[in-house]
Amino acid sequence: MQKKCFIFSLLMILCVQNLYAGGYQVMLQGNRQTAIGLNGAAITRDASSIFWNPGSMTWSKNSLQLGVSPIFANILYADTETSNGNYTARTNNLINYPFHVYAVYGKNKWKAGLGIYTPFGSRAEWEDTWKGRFILKSIDLKAIYFQPTFSYRLTDKIGIGAGLVYAMGSVKLSKAIPIQTNDGTESEVNLNGTTSGLGYNIGIQFQPTEKLSIGVNYRSLINAEVEGGNAEFNVPFYLLGTSFPTDNTFSASLPLPANLLVGLGWQIHPRWLVAAEANFVQWSAYKSLKIDFEKNSDQLQDLDSPRNYKNSVLMKLGAEYTATDKLDLRMGIYYDPSPADKGYITPETPNSNRINLTGGFGYDFNEKATLDMSLLVVLGAKTSQSTQDLLNAGTLNPAKGSQEALAGSYKFNAIIPGVSFHYNF
Repeated sequence: MQKKCFIFSLLMILCVQNLYAGGYQVMLQGNRQTAIGLNGAAITRDASSIFWNPGSMTWSKNSLQLGVSPIFANILYADTETSNGNYTARTNNLINYPFHVYAVYGKNKWKAGLGIYTPFGSRAEWEDTWKGRFILKSIDLKAIYFQPTFSYRLTDKIGIGAGLVYAMGSVKLSKAIPIQTNDGTESEVNLNGTTSGLGYNIGIQFQPTEKLSIGVNYRSLINAEVEGGNAEFNVPFYLLGTSFPTDNTFSASLPLPANLLVGLGWQIHPRWLVAAEANFVQWSAYKSLKIDFEKNSDQLQDLDSPRNYKNSVLMKLGAEYTATDKLDLRMGIYYDPSPADKGYITPETPNSNRINLTGGFGYDFNEKATLDMSLLVVLGAKTSQSTQDLLNAGTLNPAKGSQEALAGSYKFNAIIPGVSFHYNF
């Protein structure tokens, strides 16, 4: 019964939760936009419009943009279920490196572009002996999107655009198994797999006046398919082939949620630009996780586990101040609510309501070269769940011997600096 629980929880973490980076999205796809509170749908007229709003790409200069935003994250867990309640654990300091590359070229009203970027990704490594090691020890997820895009200016005030998205990624994960190996150490399983899927990105940009701009962007749901995922077990030899089938594979379909962005940009003063945006995320597509194993045993059965995420809305506000002809100063704030109710919170990147503070600057070296720098501070609220919450959600099911979440409290924070370079040609 315990063996079944351990394998179920492992696959739950692998297949969806980390592709979503714990219920938040890595939307670090332009450091100007990051610095202005992650506003991009209405105010972007550079190469990163490939991501933020293809409808505005028709106003972009022919250019190349390169950027990276390393994530320094920390997760703290505290046991609130035991009588003393003094146990705590935290993740080691691992760094994730979301990047973006955009290129735009065209003439007159037509523009074509290509974006290569990483909207999903996660790295987490817990202390070796921490309480939840039988649910998760470490995770390393990499996801890359490729997006060829076209844009056309219908009038001087309206631009439209669309792009095809091909997503591909890989994941490596390890967890402990409470069985002693032949040399007396704790057993372990390591999982790895690949995934891919297709989607699209469409947008429209409307500028009714010189001072006001409105942008709408829709990024579609992507069903990423995991095929032939591989599991390697470090367990006593007598369990291989029976409790833990050798050369086993699994498949799953993973919904990456759709996004709708509605943004507004207002030049309230020759030196001041204010931006506001609502980002609707269709997390409700993540209702359950189904895993199909090629080989089953009494301890390893196919899985259908509830998640029941709810849709969320990110509210964003930012501003840009033109200090000199070469220097722009930026700041912003946005609120990112958790899509997961209590009972569905897991150790890799726990869901919580988050207040995010941003800032940065842009510097024009000349007419062709620009440098943008940003800083994002993520302040996650403390979130807790009880054993009863897990039972109610179905993430702890003693009858089936399955457990995919851990009771207790979590606290998530992150610091994310970023830099990008633009070259117009």
